[in-house]
Amino acid sequence: MSLSIASSNVFTRIIQLLLALALSLALVACSTDSSVLNSDGIITEDPDGVPDPGDGEGTDPTVSVINFVDASETNLVLNGIAGADQSIVTFTLRGDSSNPVVGETVNFTLSNSVGGVNLGSSSAVSDESGNVSVVVNSGTAPTIVKVTASSGSISVDSDDISISTGAAVPSAFSLAVTRFNPRGLNFDGTLVIVTARASDQAGNPVPDGTLINFRTEGGQIESSCPTAGGACQVDWFSANPRPLNGRATIFANMGGAEDFIDTNGNFVFDAGTDEGGPTLLEPFTDDNPANGSYDLGEDFIDWNSTGVRDSADLGEPYADYNENGMFDAGIDEFVDFNNNGDQDGAGDGAWTEQVAIGRSLVIVMAGDTAELANDLITAPNSTEGSAPIGGTLTYETDTIDTLSATIQDVNGNSLPTGTNIRWTSTVGSVNNAFPDNIFDNQVLPTVANVDFNAGSNLLSGQLRLEVQVPGIAEQFFTWNLQVVAPAP
Repeated sequence: MSLSIASSNVFTRIIQLLLALALSLALVACSTDSSVLNSDGIITEDPDGVPDPGDGEGTDPTVSVINFVDASETNLVLNGIAGADQSIVTFTLRGDSSNPVVGETVNFTLSNSVGGVNLGSSSAVSDESGNVSVVVNSGTAPTIVKVTASSGSISVDSDDISISTGAAVPSAFSLAVTRFNPRGLNFDGTLVIVTARASDQAGNPVPDGTLINFRTEGGQIESSCPTAGGACQVDWFSANPRPLNGRATIFANMGGAEDFIDTNGNFVFDAGTDEGGPTLLEPFTDDNPANGSYDLGEDFIDWNSTGVRDSADLGEPYADYNENGMFDAGIDEFVDFNNNGDQDGAGDGAWTEQVAIGRSLVIVMAGDTAELANDLITAPNSTEGSAPIGGTLTYETDTIDTLSATIQDVNGNSLPTGTNIRWTSTVGSVNNAFPDNIFDNQVLPTVANVDFNAGSNLLSGQLRLEVQVPGIAEQFFTWNLQVVAPAP
């Protein structure tokens, strides 16, 4: 078989290319791990096993700048508290060509060590991307720290990392409601929003996601909520059960720590002989119910409204169903702070880092029916001084008087929020009525006042007090008025 000259040239060229390829592969196979084949097919040698800065692989040999990249957490909780107590801080190293610097040792320092905040390591070696990282571990006291990364004379600071949140303490645990007197005794489904707020010894919000539990002996309430920004809300609705006196106690509790007075400002309770003992240098409130007695500062329900916990306010918060001023096992509900199944209180004489803390407040499930306390109206400048409903008040002409009537529901509690109050008279005039409605912060009866001017005419007529509970027909109370001539 014969070949043309053109075919022979093509065949020769193919043979040349195959030989060149075989030679290149052989050279690569014989090279060390540190040899690099560049884009032109030329092998370069790097004695350190790292791509040469000039070989196009994107690395630089020396550090020109260190940049802060990020911190995985910028807000840490105090050490030992549930939540994020570590942050990974990352820096990156770049050379003259803005390429990564690989294998360089970087040293780390903290701006302060308040409360024992520390680093997981003092140095690290940059990876293939030129990055180095270090862990910041929180301490036991609030502070703000920066991490400084340095290599030779080059250094940079990280952004601030805040260490600020500890366990909730009783003095910084509060409970609030949108109304204290919902229409609830005769009506289902009235909403009250309950808000709990919790802070630590430094007044900082507890970590997000901290659970607060709720319960009530009257109506219906959501069982728990997670905090966000130190607060959370649940819904309470009027419903059965309804306490006989219409007063429903809402309890909230959560895990926390006991309060103490931090005399040396280290945010840690210091026990031991060098501090003179907790009762001398760092007075505290003992919320650890263990020895069956109460210590000042622990939660209680102030049944007799004295502002202090006395014989009427013993032990853990409870609802006194039979109103006998004492806790009755099997009858009354209570908050079992120490989960021992018994209603008790008081502490063990020592500060405790982990305890259950609680708060309680009372709302009234207000009834729809209005009543007057003692069925009386007070009229000090009248001849009678006071009068029962339907009775008579006698005035001399031009007499001015301030009339008062105490309005309540069937249990002697406040009427529902939003109830309107109005006075009218067919004799003389009435002015300056106050209040004209029931406010949402009331649990006790409302004293309704009005100024009455008998006028100069000898007349008889009627005084009328009108009460309008939302959703209920108007209710009213009347008295007879008699205006007479002055006694000679």
